[in-house]
Amino acid sequence: MTLFLPIILLSAAIPLYVYAGYPLLLWTLVAMRGRRRVAVAPIEPDVTFIISAYNEEAVIGEKLVNTLAIDYPRNRIEVIVVSDCSSDRTDALVSARAPDGVRLIRLPRRMGKTAGVNLAVASAKGEFLVFSDANAMYRRDAIRHLVANFADPEVGCVTGESRYSDPARSTVSTQENFYWKYERLIKILESDLGSMVGSDGAILALRRALFEPLAVTDLNDLVIPLRVVARGFRVVYERRAICDEPGTLEYQEEFRRKVRIVNRSVFALRQFPSLLNPTRAGVFAVQLFSHKVLRWSVGLALGVLLVSSAAAGSIDRRWVPLLWAQIGFYSLAGAGALFPGLRRRAGPVLTLPYYFCLVNAAALIGGVRGLIGQVQITWSPERGHGEQETRRHVRPWIPIACVVMAGALVAVVPTAARWTVWGSLAALAYVYIFYPMLIWAIAGIRRRTVRVGDATPSVTLVICAYNESTVLAQKLLNCLELDYPRDRLHVLLVSDGSTDGTEAIAQGFRPQGVEVIASPTRRGKSGAITAATDYVRGEVIVLSDTNVFYAPSALRKLVRNFEDPSVGAVSGNVHLINDHLFYRKLETWYYRYEAFLQRQESRTGTMLGADGAMYAVRRELFRPPGEGMILDDFLVAINVVRQGRRVVFDAEAMGREISSPDAAAEWDRRVRVVTGAIQSIRSGVGLPGARQGMAWFQYVSHKALRWLTPFFLVGFFFGSVASAAHPPFAALTLIQLAFYSLALCGAISRKRSIFFAAPFYFVMVSAATAWGIWVGLSSRPSGLWDVHRVDPAEVSASPSLPAGSREN
Repeated sequence: MTLFLPIILLSAAIPLYVYAGYPLLLWTLVAMRGRRRVAVAPIEPDVTFIISAYNEEAVIGEKLVNTLAIDYPRNRIEVIVVSDCSSDRTDALVSARAPDGVRLIRLPRRMGKTAGVNLAVASAKGEFLVFSDANAMYRRDAIRHLVANFADPEVGCVTGESRYSDPARSTVSTQENFYWKYERLIKILESDLGSMVGSDGAILALRRALFEPLAVTDLNDLVIPLRVVARGFRVVYERRAICDEPGTLEYQEEFRRKVRIVNRSVFALRQFPSLLNPTRAGVFAVQLFSHKVLRWSVGLALGVLLVSSAAAGSIDRRWVPLLWAQIGFYSLAGAGALFPGLRRRAGPVLTLPYYFCLVNAAALIGGVRGLIGQVQITWSPERGHGEQETRRHVRPWIPIACVVMAGALVAVVPTAARWTVWGSLAALAYVYIFYPMLIWAIAGIRRRTVRVGDATPSVTLVICAYNESTVLAQKLLNCLELDYPRDRLHVLLVSDGSTDGTEAIAQGFRPQGVEVIASPTRRGKSGAITAATDYVRGEVIVLSDTNVFYAPSALRKLVRNFEDPSVGAVSGNVHLINDHLFYRKLETWYYRYEAFLQRQESRTGTMLGADGAMYAVRRELFRPPGEGMILDDFLVAINVVRQGRRVVFDAEAMGREISSPDAAAEWDRRVRVVTGAIQSIRSGVGLPGARQGMAWFQYVSHKALRWLTPFFLVGFFFGSVASAAHPPFAALTLIQLAFYSLALCGAISRKRSIFFAAPFYFVMVSAATAWGIWVGLSSRPSGLWDVHRVDPAEVSASPSLPAGSREN
């Protein structure tokens, strides 16, 4: 234990000092020594304004207009734009401003920002230099405030303040603004003490006499001020000199930017060893070490703290709370990383942990690269396209790292292993036993009935089909035979790029009133539903799958619920035809269990989802699920809930569906469903409204925790194995091994015995859920779907007569 204590204390002290102790130290020193003021005066020296640009056609025009409108004598300001061999229209737009005195310098090849700065300064005429970025828009008085500081002969460099011009358009700017408020405080205190550490490259002024050519590896906004301090001049902060920048659009851009900055900063700092020596640089050495070196090492310190507290917790249980506090924090950060939609809704609870970890991870990566000699010279402007694009590049190692960390903790900390066993068991019991009991009890206490009627509103029955030639004719006949006024029923079929004759079969039903929309290319089911919305004529939209056959009265039963104005959508009761499956009883029991939950949730007020095989929605509440989305039925239903209406279950609106042909097809279906669930969370559209407490309770209990079942099972198993030295856990381990052995036997033998089929079905569903989560997190899921159908002639029950009493 004596070994871990100093490691834990040191690794915890570094981030605490960096983010709290260092600002307090600066404030104390300023209070003790007094503020070192700057003798400012309203001077108007010659200034050269240098703008660095690479492929900036989107902003360079606005930047030049902004620069030429600055409140400073026009004959005393020279404007130079350095183009780092731009390949877009940047150069042409700059050249068009030549009559206004704007000069273009184009590099012959991509050489990096510092190479361009060297060329610009070599031909500059001004006594003072102002460096700026192409997307930084200066306030009219910014240059006056900057140069006023040079009236003090001790001042060699001045940096202004960057602000985000439109935080609402950015997913990062809220956190960046919080971060920069903190940085602004540090800059003010450092400047009051003597000199700042570093500067802001977007708004930086320098005495031309102090400029020395930069190496291509130098980060100009750090190397320039460090050189100024090394030569005995001050670097000060001018808070009145303000420029506005658009915020980074998404976190991946911000991560890459910070990796690049720290990488080049570490490389640059190696040139100034004397500035880290307190005997030579005095208090500035403390500033530089605290603000840069220790700041970059926070990520390493946090990693050491996690490992050391885990190791200490295995010896002394008093350290376990510290360990779990860190796990909780990193879990929030991980949720923020993996679920952008949830992050936007949760606010600082997820965004601040995520941003904190992102910044420190970027610093650690950039620092390591700098120490081993890797440096990034060229740059690209961070003009992102939002998180829609980011989802294409989700790092698949993130879920792997989470699982590895959890497994390591279980293996290292016996207490954590036992807690994992009981926690996982409690979660599984809650999901499958106690939540059904609880929702049943709530439904009994606060039951909300539905007022039904006999009205027959106009209905558009939408069927989306892709290569459904085996069942389509029977499906359309089933629709036309429904007990519903024919003049009030509009059957609309959307063929999503079918290639098997589906469209030809559908066209044969045109004389009977079936409208056909044929898409030449595949868009996926959600795309097909979106295409259908332009052709909907009914007051009610009913959506159905092609392999689902309605009872004659099903449509009347569905729409009768709309007599109640609180009802926005209705889900039907679909039974499975699955005699061809060896696990048929388990599947049937599972769907009865789900129907029970839907019935109870409906009675408490509303369900969250609907059965895509049979559900109805008021037309005015219908919102298309969006192109590329997978869970169309869930998204349509959740949108109804978010509009304040109910989604209810009608057990008498009957239908029958032919189940998947085999276990492999069922696996694919379930993977797709869970992938769609993760997709809906990541996009933020598949979550209840912020103030819908009961809906959130159902969502977490019935949806989110159910999707986490495979992780509870893994935790239960490995926790039991890690604790098997104790008899109760050894027994639990043996029971689980027997259960998984029976599942394996079921997969091999395909016997209909419940002793084999039950474990197989449960394990298959859980494994498919885990794989669906992996696919949803590690890739950008496709909205397209494949068809696995059983020929209706091959099953024992006729799908054209779904109203019979036969149940599987």
